[in-house]
Amino acid sequence: GPKTSSPVSWHKAKSLKFRYSPCCCSMGSQCSAACRSYGIDEGHVDSFVQTVQGYAGLERKPQEVIPDFGDHLQVKKEAFEQGRLSIVILGASGDLAKKKTYPSLMDLFLNGFLPPHVVIMGFARSKQSSDEFRAAMKPWLLKVKAESEVDRFLSRCEYFQGTYGAADDFRMLDQALKELEAKADFVTTNRLFYFAIPPDAFLASARSIKAGAMANGF
Repeated sequence: GPKTSSPVSWHKAKSLKFRYSPCCCSMGSQCSAACRSYGIDEGHVDSFVQTVQGYAGLERKPQEVIPDFGDHLQVKKEAFEQGRLSIVILGASGDLAKKKTYPSLMDLFLNGFLPPHVVIMGFARSKQSSDEFRAAMKPWLLKVKAESEVDRFLSRCEYFQGTYGAADDFRMLDQALKELEAKADFVTTNRLFYFAIPPDAFLASARSIKAGAMANGF
C-alpha cells in the first residue's frame, strides 16, 4: 500500500477501514482531528489517508502488495496482553458507538489485536440488560461481518446502566467489572475508558472514573 513516514502501524490503518468515509478526501478539520488522535501529524495526513483508502479498496493498484497484519507475536508483548483488559464504552447506546466504535472493536478482536479474555463493557443511561444491549447492537455489526463472527465478538460484550457524573454508579461498575475480570488469571488489571459521549460530559465522567473505577494497571 502507499508508504507513509508517520508513526502509525499498519494494523491501525486497517482498523480505520470501517471509519473511512469519502469526506476524508477533502482533508477537512474533522478528518485532520481524527488523524491527530492516531498520532499522525499534519504533515503526514495526506499519505495516511491514502493508506486507509487503499485498505478500504478505494484506490488499490493491481501491483500493490498488502502488508501482513498478522504480527501477533508483537501484539503479545504489549501491556494489554500481559494482564486483564476491560474496555468501557461510555455512551454505548448512542449512534457513534453503534456505527463506529463497536464495529472497530469487533474488527480488532476478530483479527487478534485484542486478547480473547477482553471484557467490553457498554455504559450508558438507557435502561436495558446485557442481553437486550447485545440484541440491539447485533444488526449494526451484521452490516460488516458474518453472524458467527458477530456472535463471537458479542460474547465478550456486557452492559451497565449508570449516570456519567455519579461516582457511586462507577463504584458499582467497578464491582461488575471485577466479577468479569476475575475469569482471567492475571495479577494486573488494565482498563480503557472510551468516551463516545458529548464533550460536556467528559469532565464529570473522568471524575467519576477516578473516584470509583480505577484498576491497578493502566
